[in-house]
Amino acid sequence: MKDNKLEVGDKLVGIKTNYGGSKSFTHIVIDRVTKTQAITSSERKLKIEGGKRSFGSDIVMWEEIPFSFYNPLYQIETAETEKEEQMEISRTVINSWFSGKNFTDEEKKLIYNLLNT
Repeated sequence: MKDNKLEVGDKLVGIKTNYGGSKSFTHIVIDRVTKTQAITSSERKLKIEGGKRSFGSDIVMWEEIPFSFYNPLYQIETAETEKEEQMEISRTVINSWFSGKNFTDEEKKLIYNLLNT
């Protein structure tokens, strides 16, 4: 990205908040750019909008799919978006581990003592 304008090869990340608050991330690379759209190699067309949103990105894009409220907002991939994705992966792994575990009384006691000391 140069001078706040998208270029071919720019990497974007789409962040979508799912039901329950979890987030999913989609990574794409820009193949072509027009004044109003960014087009990927898979022919996804993203509408370009200026203005700051999360992470202070000056360019935000979204896929125009009629009657869909679940499209992710795409923005330039940054260190902040990568950090957020890593935190979400970690949260998912931890939640998965806890949901599949039946704790013994001794394990419950250990966890309780760790958290309350």
